[in-house]
Amino acid sequence: VAARFLNTSAVSCAVPRSQLEAALEVRVSVDGERFSDGAATLFVYDAELPPSVKRVDPPFSDLAPSNGAPRATVLVTGSNLAPVGEGLHCRFGAAGDVPAVFVDSTSVRCAPPAVSSAQTVQLSLAVDGHHFSHSYVSFTFHDSQAGASLDALDPAAGELHTPTRVTVLGNN
Repeated sequence: VAARFLNTSAVSCAVPRSQLEAALEVRVSVDGERFSDGAATLFVYDAELPPSVKRVDPPFSDLAPSNGAPRATVLVTGSNLAPVGEGLHCRFGAAGDVPAVFVDSTSVRCAPPAVSSAQTVQLSLAVDGHHFSHSYVSFTFHDSQAGASLDALDPAAGELHTPTRVTVLGNN
């Protein structure tokens, strides 16, 4: 792609339209034959669409750090993500929105907000701070000080010679 000279440390060029979200490697050349050893990455995303969320790791967090330490971050994986500055946010349902840090075109990191009670919320993303993804993953806040309670097993019985998959129902 042809570039326009701006000054001794900058050129300007128009990146061709892309039909795909992608991470494009950009290099420069003064003669069209020898290109720079170093490259920069341009992340292409669709600004007209919200991002999508596919996974969060880990999918849980304590209510709040007991010692006042900063909260551990979670890695949220999805698509249509870009390093757009202050607009990149994670929404933990009614618990609130928090800034996210761009990792790459498929993931961001964010620290869950402090909450006062154990709950499961819908985690979604925005690249512009306003239009959050329609897709989401479940995220659970638990109280590590309270311990767990078990209310029931479903099913409540299993066959002797066959492995039985059970769902444990309870809290925290």
